Amino acid sequence: MNLKAKLFHNKLIHMHHDHILFFNRFKVKVTAKRRSSFIGLSFISLWIVGYLIFALYPIVYSFYLSLFKVRLDGGAIDLTLKGLITLRPRFCTILTSWKFLWNTSLRCF
Repeated sequence: MNLKAKLFHNKLIHMHHDHILFFNRFKVKVTAKRRSSFIGLSFISLWIVGYLIFALYPIVYSFYLSLFKVRLDGGAIDLTLKGLITLRPRFCTILTSWKFLWNTSLRCF
């Protein structure tokens, strides 16, 4: 048994020269157009994974941490869940402060 047969001899994916069989049910023809599309998608997927790890995850994690009240006790960090109550004063002061909106609009234009 050659190396290629060992790598692709499983129940999920069976590769042949003209088609790929997924889960022993879904048969997909391999054409030159699909092969080139797959190569392009593999390059884009690297960028998408990098974006999710280095850009989107810190934003989501910082929003998650903003739901807690943080207290530093020497070497330990005490997190107490407060929920959206911690965000309410920030949004209320921003939305009700017309001066803030006016100053921002002046600086933008």
